[in-house]
Amino acid sequence: MISACRTHRSQPGATRRAAIAAALLGLAGSGTALLAGCAPDEDEDKDVQEVLPEKPVLYLYPTSTMGLKVRLDYDGEFTHLYPDAPTDDGRVEWEVTASPNGVLTDSSGRTYPYLFWEGRSRRNLTQDAGAVVAADETNDFLENLSAAAGLDDLEAADLITYWAPRIAARERTLVTVATEQYATMARYTLTDATGQEIIPDAVIRLFLVIGPVPNDPVPEQKLPAPPRRTGFTMVEWGGTEL
Repeated sequence: MISACRTHRSQPGATRRAAIAAALLGLAGSGTALLAGCAPDEDEDKDVQEVLPEKPVLYLYPTSTMGLKVRLDYDGEFTHLYPDAPTDDGRVEWEVTASPNGVLTDSSGRTYPYLFWEGRSRRNLTQDAGAVVAADETNDFLENLSAAAGLDDLEAADLITYWAPRIAARERTLVTVATEQYATMARYTLTDATGQEIIPDAVIRLFLVIGPVPNDPVPEQKLPAPPRRTGFTMVEWGGTEL
């Protein structure tokens, strides 16, 4: 079973922050519900702010090397992709060969550790719960959260080196795991070389919302544990700043 937290003896308060991270992990995903998400109601388009998902990256770990088409349906417009792939009205489809070690290879033989995209959408992402993180606690907090969410060390390092400077740039910030909200606007479909849909055995998605600390106290998130990493595993992390 995946450990729910890490402890850091050199950091006072690490146990509490680890507990907060463990509480936040539940929205990191379980099964296909977060793979596809749910289609939002049309009325939700009214009076909402622009959301800019930053560096969502997708890792794929099949149990054997296989050709895959990875389709992303996004309720918004793409601003950048890597590797490049054709887009059509909020839809992109990558075609790669995926290996069990996570290496993705395109038709030219070029390899990638993950699929990357960014975009903009007009959807509300709320911060009704979360954790207040001080600048000097950022690395420790993100290490605990990554471990709690089920990310491995490489995935955690990728997340931390991207998000830690952004969080630490603020004296204090409210960090919310908003994966279920995010999953309604970013939905993946995987198919093999024969066109058969592939449903991963384990799905871990971790999407952070970074916002200002409100005047009133915000409750901690109380959420279930993530799935075990077994069989075909799909991992994604990303976030946005308010």
